[in-house]
Amino acid sequence: MYTVCRFHLNDVDNEVISRDIVLLDIISHIDADNISDVEFLWDVWYNMTLTRPHYERLKVTLKRLLDRTTNSPAATRRWSFGDHITETRV
Repeated sequence: MYTVCRFHLNDVDNEVISRDIVLLDIISHIDADNISDVEFLWDVWYNMTLTRPHYERLKVTLKRLLDRTTNSPAATRRWSFGDHITETRV
């Protein structure tokens, strides 16, 4: 049985909201028992630089997120915004 959690991200900086969305997306796709997944989350969340594999994995994550915000029929919109302007900026 799964429980649905909804997060409301509020901030005056769209960059902070964007970062939070990336982190929540990573968290929702990792296996907590897989050390590689946990290291990837740690690198994105806390480190100033990424290893090449983690950089490539982050690009995949960002592409997945950007695809979800397009009008593509395959895109599953998991994120919603109060208005189109905010969505575009984020």
